[in-house]
Amino acid sequence: MSGNFSLNGVLMDIAGAAISKAGSTRKEIPRCSQKPDAVTATVLAGFLLVFVATACCSSPVLANDLLRTTSGAAALGSGGVSLLATDPLAAMSNNPALLGGQDRSIQIGGQAVLVDAKFRSSRSELVKAKPGPGLIPEAALVLPLQDSRVTIGALVMLRSALRAEFDFVDPPGTLNVSYGRQRHLSEYVVLETSAGIGFKISDQLSLGASLGLLYNRNTLQAPYIFQTHPVLTGLKVLVDLEADDLAASGKVGVRYRFTDEVNFSLSYSAQTDFESRGKLSGDLSRLGLGIQSDFNYRALVKTALPATLSTALAWSVTDSLTAGLQLDWIHWSAAFDRLPLVLTRGTNEELNDFLSSDSIDDTAPLGWKDQLGIQLGIRYQIRAATTLRAGVGIDEVPVPQATFTPMTGAILDRSLSLGFSTSGFSGYQLDIGYRYSKGSEFGVRESLLAGGEYTNSRLDLALHTLFASFRF
Repeated sequence: MSGNFSLNGVLMDIAGAAISKAGSTRKEIPRCSQKPDAVTATVLAGFLLVFVATACCSSPVLANDLLRTTSGAAALGSGGVSLLATDPLAAMSNNPALLGGQDRSIQIGGQAVLVDAKFRSSRSELVKAKPGPGLIPEAALVLPLQDSRVTIGALVMLRSALRAEFDFVDPPGTLNVSYGRQRHLSEYVVLETSAGIGFKISDQLSLGASLGLLYNRNTLQAPYIFQTHPVLTGLKVLVDLEADDLAASGKVGVRYRFTDEVNFSLSYSAQTDFESRGKLSGDLSRLGLGIQSDFNYRALVKTALPATLSTALAWSVTDSLTAGLQLDWIHWSAAFDRLPLVLTRGTNEELNDFLSSDSIDDTAPLGWKDQLGIQLGIRYQIRAATTLRAGVGIDEVPVPQATFTPMTGAILDRSLSLGFSTSGFSGYQLDIGYRYSKGSEFGVRESLLAGGEYTNSRLDLALHTLFASFRF
């Protein structure tokens, strides 16, 4: 018996659907400043294609980056501290003020994720996740405007990549209803394409801002238990849901150099609300209502990407050693307090008569808490073209035990990372690294969700992530 958290095919699907739906520190590794225009044009044209190409060779994998506040191998190898990287990916993903003063460059990177996850259902059935690997690509570009203090940038990345898939026996719920062995799949994906601008006001101060277009997709293929509907609460049906949306996002940031040794950064991203629309089909045959079992609705799912506040401090301890601290605050309590599901234009006339309506409004309680993440990192330059990196991270778990399900198992609370950077390829910079992320075993004593089917369930989760980026 096995289950998996998977990105298999996700990148190709969301890239196609999204298209159709709508300054450096003094110790930075030296790089060549000559970049041919043809290379820039090629990379700009291929930003989305790299997602599609990577999806073709992806294998199933757990992807538990529910919200990525930093990207790029250099930053990740330094524990996730963006100020220890200040490359295109770190700047565009975390703080556009870091664009100020950067040289013209292109950066392409990605992550390969391996998983070790075990879920024990309320029936004591143990489900193990497949190990993967799966690939998550990303790309960024920086272009300083000639004879000015302005730098522009562009980014394509998966801002959120949570896909959970298990195969286990559906525990009996209200009226002892069970649909037997079923696939339990849930997906919440956010693809970001954004453009940013950085202003180097002085050698001490840089400001930045970015605007993005976010594509959100929600998928659910699992037994669904109604939570608040006046007639259906506690009853369970099989559903197949697909819904997506496009929405704008914004980020602002500042970077300030107190001294040659001490740098500070602060950035804020506003909450982005999604009203994802699609369709839901289902089966209610096990309820024993004596009516037609199949049904179809138009679906509206209301979700959000939460507001984030990120601040970092970097200190050049010696000529070779730089230490960094980053704090990330994520406002989950506003974005993931509840999950409204609005169904309209039901096609099952017998069900419409039973409910006296062709629509259904239901809301799943989430009650997530705000999350504080602390990242500590170091960067040690052992020679002019070679740098070693390391870092640790500690995160609060935002998911309450009372509303936990394995499909929303964002329970990683600590990480350890190691990285290596070299510019020995004619000024081209290569960053590679490894991160181990772990969550304490998460158990539910008594679920507050209607039906109580996740009472006495447990999840144990760990991730192994290999990452690399190439900057030229």
